[in-house]
Amino acid sequence: MTLTDSIRVLGKDHPNTLASRNNLAGTRQKAEAVQHGSTATSATEAALQKPSTAD
Repeated sequence: MTLTDSIRVLGKDHPNTLASRNNLAGTRQKAEAVQHGSTATSATEAALQKPSTAD
């Protein structure tokens, strides 16, 4: 059951609906962290590949 279905069938304050909202928020947060992590990794790799200008 999707969150939308849960809200429609059970109501917005039903414990299962609230659990679904919580699970969705956690999943979104993890996906964001992965996205930011891959961006940070790419930036680090790019910085490591630049030739050093300090001699």
